[in-house]
Amino acid sequence: MARRQILSLSERESLLALPDDELTLTRMAYFSEHDLALICAHRKPASRFGFAVLLCYLKNVGFAPDKKIPPSDALLKHIASRLNLTGDLWPAYLSGRDTTRREHLTELYRYLGVKAFTGKIQQDCIT
Repeated sequence: MARRQILSLSERESLLALPDDELTLTRMAYFSEHDLALICAHRKPASRFGFAVLLCYLKNVGFAPDKKIPPSDALLKHIASRLNLTGDLWPAYLSGRDTTRREHLTELYRYLGVKAFTGKIQQDCIT
């Protein structure tokens, strides 16, 4: 069943756009020692990079980028630089197993102590 879209793609992109100033990007791409240990636990470079991007977005913005709206190129470069990886690994991460991305999100939700927004949570908010 198709979901009804409230915002157009361009409206959604402008709403979710990240700041592109150097200070904000540097702050967003900062990882603690514990963050880095969690990132480095993943074997492949694309997997580490994708995991780090998801972590960065969830910690700073509160949502994970997807195939429709990719992450900021400037932020990808900062993350790649911080992890000593190439900045072109995001497409490789997205072309991998969708299960991997879901597993990464589950791991990150647990690590950050957040929950995915579900119908039950929505009902709890309404009532």
